[in-house]
Amino acid sequence: MRAIHSLLALVLLSAATHISAAEPLKLLFLGDNGHHQPAARFAQLQPVLKDRGIELTYSDKVEDLNADTLGKYDGLIIYANTTRITP
Repeated sequence: MRAIHSLLALVLLSAATHISAAEPLKLLFLGDNGHHQPAARFAQLQPVLKDRGIELTYSDKVEDLNADTLGKYDGLIIYANTTRITP
């Protein structure tokens, strides 16, 4: 539960400068199929953050960490046991 609180705090801090914008803050949430159950954490966070103007999109594909995909988002949340990300 501590990790979820830390994650949520980071997201909210990131959003603090974006709150007054007309469009939602768009974040990519990178998960995996690991024991921390990222898809379940996403399902918990997504509706709460949506009500606060933060739009989360879930992916479990490390290949989504590329310029084209990341260019569609304001930020990235990594909640995965990913130890290697290529440039």
